[in-house]
Order: sequence, then C-alpha cells, then structure tokens
Amino acid sequence: MTACWVLAAFLTMLHELLALGAWWWFRFQPQLDWLRLLGGLLTFAAIVLGSAALVMMWVAKRIRKVPPPTGFTVFTWAVSGVAWLMAWVW
Repeated sequence: MTACWVLAAFLTMLHELLALGAWWWFRFQPQLDWLRLLGGLLTFAAIVLGSAALVMMWVAKRIRKVPPPTGFTVFTWAVSGVAWLMAWVW
C-alpha cells in the first residue's frame, strides 16, 4: 500500500509539472487552444491522483504497524495541496 501511495504522489507531481508547462507554453502561443485543454486535463488528473494519494496515505497509516516516513507524508500533503491550489487559481 505504501508503494502505491508514493507512486500516486510522484505521478501527481509529474502531472502538475506537465500542466504548468502546458499553461506556460499556451501563454506564448495562444492560438494553440489544445494546450489550454491539455493543461486543464493534466490539472484534473493531478487532483484525482492527489486525492487518491491522500486516501492511500490514510489507509497505509492505519494498517501499518510502523508509521510511514514523515518525509513521504509531508511530500504527499504538499503535492496534493499544490494540485488543489492549481485548480483554484486556473
């Protein structure tokens, strides 16, 4: 369960970075409407993956005898928070 949760958090970060790249590229070439759509789609995927990572983190904390590393927990909270912030800003 911990591996799935960490993988979901890293995929969330990847989707966020790709969405930021699409939004940045769209600012310089506004005639490419598909970039705006791609940025929104990647942001939505980051929100879904980030929410799933938070749920998996909660389940992993409940079923493990030894708590997961604090660094992974903080990373998941930060990445998921950034995904929701990106959706709120754009």
